[in-house]
Amino acid sequence: MERILLEVPGHGEDTLFNPDVRDAVTDPFIYLRDRLQELGYALETADDRGVEGCARVWFWDAAGVYGPPYGLRDVARLVKSIGRRRLYQESIRAGLRDRIVLFLFEPPAVSRTNWDPRIHKLFPLVFTWNDSYVDEKKFHKFCWPLTGWFPDVPDIPYSDRKLLVNISGNKFSSHPRELYTARRKTIKYFEQHYPEQFDLYGTGWNQPGIDRVHFSSYRGTVKHKWDAYPRYRFGLCYENMCDEPGLYYGEAFRLHAC
Repeated sequence: MERILLEVPGHGEDTLFNPDVRDAVTDPFIYLRDRLQELGYALETADDRGVEGCARVWFWDAAGVYGPPYGLRDVARLVKSIGRRRLYQESIRAGLRDRIVLFLFEPPAVSRTNWDPRIHKLFPLVFTWNDSYVDEKKFHKFCWPLTGWFPDVPDIPYSDRKLLVNISGNKFSSHPRELYTARRKTIKYFEQHYPEQFDLYGTGWNQPGIDRVHFSSYRGTVKHKWDAYPRYRFGLCYENMCDEPGLYYGEAFRLHAC
């Protein structure tokens, strides 16, 4: 069976193929692994596995890809990477230049490195949701799949639900089209005008050194969003940024009926 190595920054085999993580977000990777096995390929997380003899090496986002330094920012990235594995360089040394693939998932507000054309030149094949890049030659379209499993949730009467909930991480970005600032402003608006009808869940809120602003609506974290959503009439869903061509969540924000 031929091997395909997959590097997903921050995720190893113990998390990427773990079905018990939040919101079933690993289901697509589990399905992909199982489907590839049916086709004769063993999909493995890179971890400390060698690249020799691999059919392909896939990079999920470019966070762990280090090309030649062109400026001070690149030098800083290289310095921070000291001690980390450099899978891209290993793949090139092993003669796999024509077998490496880059998947661009995170948008520019999250990862500017993903959209650096110098990084793109390092790969013969790139998959992206961004329609402005797709040429069906080097850049190919892919859409992020969703889980096919849906949980059973309690049917709470509409009249017994609170108005609104937000479940998200408290993030920051210097990108001009980021929506994290708008998210925080909206949270503050509902705290001030509907304090009894709005709740905030997620990570990074009210932590020292991250944000000095106090969020009175903060209620902690939830493992699965479906544990919280049934108790509310609407969910406030800001995404990372707006106005990205082909982005499957391209609106500035949406209010979803639950």
